[in-house]
Amino acid sequence: IDGQLLHHLRKEENGFIKYSNGKGDKIYSSFISIDDGQFYMLNEIAKSEVLQKHNRMVALMFGITYFIIILGFISFIPISKRLLQPFQYLLDGINRMKEGDYSIRLNSKKFKTSPKEVRHMIVVFNEMVSSIQKNKDLLKRLSHTDGLTGIANRRLFEERFAENWEMCKTKEQPLSLLFIDIDHFKKYNDYFGHLEGDNCLKKIAKATHELIEDYNNLVARYGGEEFVIILPNMNSNEAYEIAKKVKE
Repeated sequence: IDGQLLHHLRKEENGFIKYSNGKGDKIYSSFISIDDGQFYMLNEIAKSEVLQKHNRMVALMFGITYFIIILGFISFIPISKRLLQPFQYLLDGINRMKEGDYSIRLNSKKFKTSPKEVRHMIVVFNEMVSSIQKNKDLLKRLSHTDGLTGIANRRLFEERFAENWEMCKTKEQPLSLLFIDIDHFKKYNDYFGHLEGDNCLKKIAKATHELIEDYNNLVARYGGEEFVIILPNMNSNEAYEIAKKVKE
């Protein structure tokens, strides 16, 4: 087992971690402890495996596009600007995608007089970019979500806290932070079992998340039975009222 992952397993009962294995591959792994940490159940997937299909599609699109452009110059020089325009349009889109812009969408209606195969390539390009963007968004959500409770995890908490700290410092606004620890959770877990303990954590996370309605606030699982709430632009008295509601 990877040393970085093993070190993380010893600190947490369950969670999600992103690491690089000995071959340099980026791995996403979720885990949960069984029998008081004597065993761990792991579910791993390589980032390359998730994006493999789309990487092949990108490579195919690059190959087809450049082949058509080169063939056009060799066979039909000098070729009209009107005939080259859709291919240049597609090439510009591919270059923007190479630079990391997956929001780009090409308009096939601009070339109504072009062959239907060319218009179809533009449609396929849009579908491919949309699919890659969805997978990137999915990977980002997985890396920011606690695998058990479904709320934000510690990684997202640390990112958002740093952002809010700088924002509140710049605007000279208050920033409150609530730490929540479940009393006697270990006894509850030992008596009722880990499944009931997990259900308890899920219910607390759901109830706490529903109390925090403002989008700028964040409820996150800090680790084990610990939760945190970020309350930007909220003073200690207001935060105290929120804390009382959570406790109730």
